[in-house]
Amino acid sequence: MCKDRLGKKRGEEEANDILKNDLHPFNDVLERFIPNNDSVEEFNIRLKEMGYMDEFKFNG
Repeated sequence: MCKDRLGKKRGEEEANDILKNDLHPFNDVLERFIPNNDSVEEFNIRLKEMGYMDEFKFNG
């Protein structure tokens, strides 16, 4: 996608930057959840849509 949008060289640089600096382990999503914009129930629905099969329990 970056290559299509930015061209081969710049696209590869952009993609590598994203992979290096912006992606985090999925477990970080679970650990950093705060029920400000979503309830725990809504968050569990979103997690299931992403393929997470366990039931998330908020320990805040």
